[in-house]
Formats: sequence, C-alpha cells, structure tokens
Amino acid sequence: MATMTWIQRRAGLWVLLLLTVLQAAMTVVQFSGGDSPGGRGVDLLISPAPYAFAIWGVIYLLCVVHAAVAVRKGTAVADQAALVAPLAALYLASASWSVAFTVGNSWLTFAVLAVMVAAALRALRVAMNHPLRSGARRWEARLESFTVGLYCGWVTVAVFVNLASALGDQELADPASAGWQAVVLTCALAAVLAALWLGRGSDGVAVAAVWALAAVVVNVAGQSVLLTVTSGIGIAAVLAMWLRTALAGDNPRRVDIAGATS
Repeated sequence: MATMTWIQRRAGLWVLLLLTVLQAAMTVVQFSGGDSPGGRGVDLLISPAPYAFAIWGVIYLLCVVHAAVAVRKGTAVADQAALVAPLAALYLASASWSVAFTVGNSWLTFAVLAVMVAAALRALRVAMNHPLRSGARRWEARLESFTVGLYCGWVTVAVFVNLASALGDQELADPASAGWQAVVLTCALAAVLAALWLGRGSDGVAVAAVWALAAVVVNVAGQSVLLTVTSGIGIAAVLAMWLRTALAGDNPRRVDIAGATS
C-alpha cells in the first residue's frame, strides 16, 4: 500500500511536469490566428503594451523548473495533492486557451481564462497557507510560492482584459472609450488586491500586477489621462497592500520560509 501511494505521488508530479511542457508548446498554435490578447478581438486602451506579454515566457520557465524540482524532491508544501490538483487544472486550461485563441471567439477565451483564475487562486491559497513539508529548503519554498503567485497575478489581470476585449468585439462597448475601460481596470485591481490578501502578500502576485499596470500606462500614454491615473493609483495600491501583508510580523508563510533549511 505504501509503495502504491509513493508511485501515485510520483506519477502525479510527472503528469504535472508534462503539463508544464504542454502549455508552453501549445503557444505555437497561436501563430495560426488571433490579433489581440483576447483572441481575434479589438485593440483596447487597457491592453498592456506588447512587451509585457514576454512575462509568459518567464511564467512557463518557472513552471517547468518548479515541476522538475517537485519530481525530484516533492512539493514544498506538505500536502502535495492539494497543490498538484489545481496546478494541473491550471496548466491544462492554459493549453486549452491557446486552442480557443485560434478559434477567434473572445467569449470562449474569457471562459477558459476564468477557469484558469479559479485554479490559480486555489493553488495560491495552498502555496501560501499550507504548512511546508519537513526538510523543505528555503529556495524550494520561495520558488514554489513565487511561481504560483506570478501566474495567479498575471491571469487575474488578463481575465478582465479578455472580458473587455469580448465586450468590444461584440460591439457591446466602444473600444476607444476610456470610461468603461477604467471601470474594468478598477475591477481588475480589486481582484488583484483580493489575490494579494488571499496569498498573504505574495511577491509573485505583486510583481505580476505592477508589471501589467505599468504596461497599461505605457500603452495609454498620451491617449487617456483617466486610465493613466487609474493605473498609477493601482500600482500604489498594490505596493501598499503588498507591504502591509507581506511584511506583517505574523505572516505564517514568511515565518515558515525563514525557518526552513537554507
């Protein structure tokens, strides 16, 4: 029974590793179609500047590295299944998003992204709140928490951009109007702040959010004062929340990592 349990645990980690490779490989199909971050949608004022999407390369690389480390050592959190399940769902949905993108239906890509956000938030909660396994190294815990946080922070912003793209694509809203996009951006900020709270000031969530909002500022420079100011306030709010939660003396994950083997 013990041997079977060990095999099942290792099998789950190998599947996770394969899914990290799959989600990265599936981005190749995006070159067959699609013109905007939301699928074949319209260009938006709140779309981050094109360079910002390079963060996907960092995310995919971190996912592969994390999964490879987990195959060899196990997850940093003690409850491996609790983390592997939502991560597997996240990576599988990510691979599916690439297919949905080529279909060119913004509502379909939005639906897939919504699933990704749900899975990422669950994984973030586990990575930042569950106890670490005995013998977990400090760098393993940091790698795990940052990888999950970065992914979660980025897709949390992306799902709102995708929603805005779908609204514009269906001519339900004017892509050139800043007012309603400021509302969407504010909702995205609220979701990111909630993710920061859930993730106890996750460094990864904060980095992804600031990166995305700064790229929005770059994209709307000279076009919309409203969106520039909204993004700037958003960056300040994210940093304030991060400082408040991440540096709190009673933050259990920070305590766990500080006490882990170096």
